[in-house]
Amino acid sequence: MVRWVKARIRRIAVAATPLALAASIVGGAALLRSSPSRRPSPAAEEDFQAEEQMSRCRLYSAVEQGIEPDWLKAEIACNRVLDLHPIHEEANRLLLRIKDEQAAFERLRRAEALEALDELSALELLTQVSETSTYFRRAKAQALEIKARAMPRLQADCARLLRRHPRSPALLTCEKYLALACQDAFWRERNLGAGASLPLAGAAADRLYLQFLRVRQAASPSSATWICPQLKLLEERPELESDAKVSEALLQRSSDRRVGQAVLAYWRGNLPTALSALQACLHRGAADPSTARQLQSRISMVMQLLKAGHTALQARDPENAAAPFRAALEHDRQILGPLTLPPSSVERIIRREMSSHSYQRGKYWADRADTHRACRIWKVGYSFSRADLALLQAVKHCSERGRELAAAAHHCAELASAADLAVEGDGMLEKVRARREELGCR
Repeated sequence: MVRWVKARIRRIAVAATPLALAASIVGGAALLRSSPSRRPSPAAEEDFQAEEQMSRCRLYSAVEQGIEPDWLKAEIACNRVLDLHPIHEEANRLLLRIKDEQAAFERLRRAEALEALDELSALELLTQVSETSTYFRRAKAQALEIKARAMPRLQADCARLLRRHPRSPALLTCEKYLALACQDAFWRERNLGAGASLPLAGAAADRLYLQFLRVRQAASPSSATWICPQLKLLEERPELESDAKVSEALLQRSSDRRVGQAVLAYWRGNLPTALSALQACLHRGAADPSTARQLQSRISMVMQLLKAGHTALQARDPENAAAPFRAALEHDRQILGPLTLPPSSVERIIRREMSSHSYQRGKYWADRADTHRACRIWKVGYSFSRADLALLQAVKHCSERGRELAAAAHHCAELASAADLAVEGDGMLEKVRARREELGCR
C-alpha cells in the first residue's frame, strides 16, 4: 500500500511539471502583452548620441605612443556633440585643443617642406609651436638641428659684413645670429644687460655682440635696447657635456686626485660629499694638507652663507640675501680657481634664486604703484644675473621710466628721483648729470 502511494505521487509530479512550465510561458507572454512598449524620450536619445560622439572625440584625439591622433575625425565628433549640446564643457575644451594641435601639426608639416629651401623661415614656423602641444618635442628636435647648422653660417656672415663699410647692412644678419646665440643661458649670463649699451663689465663677452651694439647705436641712437627673444623651443641643456669638461679640467689641475674629486663634487652641488671627501683625504694623508684644509674651510663657509641667504629669501627679502650670497660667490671663485667652463651649481643656484625672487618681490611693489622700491629690488637681482628674461624686461622698464622723469624734470629734486631708477650701463646717470647742469643744480 505504501509503495503504491509513493508511485502515484511520482506520476502526479511528472505530469505537473510540463503543465507548470506551459503556464509560466503563457503567463509570461500575457504579461508582455499587457505591458506597454517603452521607447526612450527624445532628450534621452540626444544624451545617448552625444555621449557616443564624445567617446569618439576622446578616442580620436588621444595621444598614445606610436599612434598619431586623427584630429579631423576628433573635430567632427566634437562638433556633433556641440550640435546637440552647444554648451557641453568637455566638448568645447577638447575642440579648442584639437584646433591648436591641428595648427601645430600644419606648422610642423610646412617647416619640414620648407627646411631645404629656407632654414630660418622653417625655424620661425617651428618656434610658433606651443610648449603644451603634442608636437613640441618633435618641433624642438627639428629646430635644434636647424640652429646647429644655421648659427655657424650666420656668425661668419655677421663677422664678414661688420668688416665692410658701411656696416649698418650687417645689423639684420647679426641680429639673426644673436637671436639664436642668446638662447643659451651661459651666453646670456656672460653677455646680456637690460637697458645697457654694453654687456656686463668684465664678462667674457661675444665679440660680435659688442660690435653689433656699437653699430646699432651709431645707426640709430634713439633705438630701444636690444632684448633677446625668449624661445623655449631653442633652449638647450648642456649639463652632461659641461660635467665631462669640468671633471677633466679639475682632475688634471690637482696634484692629488682625491682633492680634485672633492672639488668636482662641490662644483656639482654635493657640498656635504665634498667635505667628507676632504676629511677622508686629510685622515689618510693628503699630498697637500694645507690646500685640503683651506678648501674644507671655504666649503663650510659657503654652506653657512647659503643658509643665511636662503633664510632671507624665505622672508621675502632679496635685498638682505644679497650680502651673504655675494660672499658665497667670492668663496666659490676661490674654491674653483680660474675655471673658464660653466659655473658651479652653487653659483647657478644663487644667480637663479636671486633673479627669480627679486623679480617676484619687485613685481609685488610695482603692482602697488611703488616703482622706486620695485626698481631697487629688481636692480639687486639684475646685479646677480642677466639670464632671467622677465627681470631684464623689468629693469628695462626702470631705465625707460628714469628717462621719462629726467626729460620732464624742472627741479633738482626730481632729477634725484630719476637717478634712483638708473641701471648699470644704461647711460642714465650721464643724462641726469647733463640735465643737472642745465638746471644749475649743485
